[in-house]
Amino acid sequence: MPRLLLSAFPACLIACFIACSLAACAASDAGPVAAPVAGPAPVTDTIGGRRVESLTIRQPDARAVVVFEAGSRGTIRTWGTVPQLVSRDATVFAYNRPGYGNSSAAVTPRDGRTIVEELRQVLRTKGLQPPYVLVGHSLGGLYMQLFARAYPQEVQGIVLVESLYPRMVKKTAEFPLTTRLAARLAFSRTVWQEIERIDETGEAVLALDGIDDKPMIRLVNVPQGATAIPVDFGAFRMDADTRAFVKGLYPKSKRVVADASHQMQLDAPALVAQAIREVLAPPKPVRSEGERHPDHQADVGRIGRQAAADRDVDRAPVIETVGKTRHDGAELGAQSVRHGPVILPRPADRDMVVTEADRDPVVDGESQADVEAERIGRRNVAERLARAIR
Repeated sequence: MPRLLLSAFPACLIACFIACSLAACAASDAGPVAAPVAGPAPVTDTIGGRRVESLTIRQPDARAVVVFEAGSRGTIRTWGTVPQLVSRDATVFAYNRPGYGNSSAAVTPRDGRTIVEELRQVLRTKGLQPPYVLVGHSLGGLYMQLFARAYPQEVQGIVLVESLYPRMVKKTAEFPLTTRLAARLAFSRTVWQEIERIDETGEAVLALDGIDDKPMIRLVNVPQGATAIPVDFGAFRMDADTRAFVKGLYPKSKRVVADASHQMQLDAPALVAQAIREVLAPPKPVRSEGERHPDHQADVGRIGRQAAADRDVDRAPVIETVGKTRHDGAELGAQSVRHGPVILPRPADRDMVVTEADRDPVVDGESQADVEAERIGRRNVAERLARAIR
């Protein structure tokens, strides 16, 4: 017996280490607790016989409702200032799933189908009618993909923030034993039940028709720092086939790569808010080359005022967007972040990555002289736009 205890001792140490690490990762997924944001406070209602904590900011003239779904262990507060930023353009709704915050403990299965149906019940009870722009972070992004595929007629568009995708996460039975043990120690019952159903939820997503006709922006964190360390504890499928499968899931989506963290909505709230606004915006009419839209001057002033207002809220950077089409037809997008009240277009023949060093874009395939010439030209355009705004 002593020998058995001694042989089990290293395994216990490993499990404890992984438990602490998983707890840290879970805290990362839930995000640092955001400071309270001025504005309406969450309320708790009784819906379908259970308590539901939610935040609703209504914009009476808005056509769409922006619906936020948090990741594992995430709550309303982990969205930071994003709901307030977007509330100028739409009604917004964020809530805590069963087992989170002040919502009732979960008594129903924690698969994606149940979670989507419970969310739709809450939306109807709160009088929030479609169309919806669905915004999901991490595991919440997987739920929003299921919502959009199950009820495409209710969805205007989707924004996925560091989202999970079908088949990324293994079945929990395939997790290493120490990972399973540590997860049971580190996570609440609700969180573990959600994790147990991730693979099932992903397959439910794939069983439904695609949503390529819906505008979709995927925000992806790709750390550029030398200290960035990938961690998966044997829970993720990392093989080339799975990577290729996930990459090809939404070929018409716009992919924005930023150097942030998994909690992009807290690190770069203006980046997330701008992506949501882009999906909210109605499609622009196609005009012939050189034709000037009659509302061009008004648009310039509106863009400048909106960017300046965002900067006043949290001093967040203003976003520029560029798109590019690969040979396989998939649209790529990237954004550079600049401080200032004017949003300027970037050339559409390069890919860009936002870096943390100086928040200036890294542009592939151009010389320093090209960069400097472009900056001078952009400054001249900025001065003309600034004069127009004034």
